[in-house]
Amino acid sequence: MTSTRVSTMLLKASTLFADLPETTLEQIAEEAQRQTVGRGGTIAFAGETPQHLYVIVSGVAHAVVADSARNQVILSIFKAGDHFCDAELLEDSALTASVVARKCCEVVMIAKSTFKDLVARHSALSLALIRILNKRVRTADNRFGSIALKGLEARLADFLLCEAKVVDGTRVVGTHLTKRDIGRMIGASREGVSRAMKDLRTRGYLEQRGKSIVLREHIVSLAAS
Repeated sequence: MTSTRVSTMLLKASTLFADLPETTLEQIAEEAQRQTVGRGGTIAFAGETPQHLYVIVSGVAHAVVADSARNQVILSIFKAGDHFCDAELLEDSALTASVVARKCCEVVMIAKSTFKDLVARHSALSLALIRILNKRVRTADNRFGSIALKGLEARLADFLLCEAKVVDGTRVVGTHLTKRDIGRMIGASREGVSRAMKDLRTRGYLEQRGKSIVLREHIVSLAAS
């Protein structure tokens, strides 16, 4: 890991800090640290009580839990602008999952004391944090409900819709996740995901376009089935 200076522009890229005054952002930037974590490196360890809030500047990371046999479940994906360890900092609790860099990641680290002080002093940040935490809970509820109640194709469609971004009116999913990773998130094997993906392409629910997956509109009805 290497450390470099932090700019206010990096902080503004996070939805958590976007509405804070420039003077406050400058104070945070003065105290924050910026680090680079190579692919496969662990940014935060399960079982440890974090001492920093982490904001992803670039790259992709995931939160993962594993059993003694090294079977893994991916709980969430973090991309540029996302942050983690917020709830653990507020509760002084240990992480239940490790956060690992899927690609080389640049992260900004903000000390626990600084973060707690910001939450206490800035209602805009507190409200943004509440919205983000609520969204995480809804996403987790939907995902686990999907695993319990839906078939594989519906679970896959649901997952892809959640991961998609709208580009020129079209839902597009970046392929930063492998089929094994997707399986770890929707309760399926790599082989099962591969077969389901092929079937959805054949039936016109999605299209592979370079390194991206383009979703057709009627995949919404499949996800709801």
